[in-house]
Amino acid sequence: MKFWLKQFFSSATAHRKAAEEVFFVCTISLIPLFALGVIDQLRQPSTSAGELFWSAIDSGQLYLYSFSLFGMLFWLCQKEYENFTRFEPRKYLMFLVFVPSVLILIVYALEPSMSKPLRPRFVNISFAVYGLYTVLYYVLLVFDRLEPPAVEDSLREGAGTLINKYEHLGDR
Repeated sequence: MKFWLKQFFSSATAHRKAAEEVFFVCTISLIPLFALGVIDQLRQPSTSAGELFWSAIDSGQLYLYSFSLFGMLFWLCQKEYENFTRFEPRKYLMFLVFVPSVLILIVYALEPSMSKPLRPRFVNISFAVYGLYTVLYYVLLVFDRLEPPAVEDSLREGAGTLINKYEHLGDR
């Protein structure tokens, strides 16, 4: 796991590109939610745009927006990375993607029309799920954009480790 943490923090360019993509994808995908209040305000100015926005959030719309990221996250978890032969964090990240998706399906099964307000606890959980999926999207994109370590560096590091182990065998 130490190797993957070291790799994760090895490239500022990968972090910048991943942050740009997450920002633009999440911003553009949330436009319908933000535009909902504005469009309704233009049609009939009886309710405020903020009230309609929060009533959409209260009815569970953020669960649907979270689930829209599920397919992309699933694919990024299962993707065979060209840069690394074995992507060890895959199983942990896949678990973090899968568990909230079950919760989303349960909430959707209980209220498929998404027209009634949910309990405040479920609304707060929807923010947490969307935040978790956004962070996982970022992490997976960083791993996707990493360059593999140079072969010479890997061989030098591996040889140094073997030499240290050999020297410690003589200390016994």
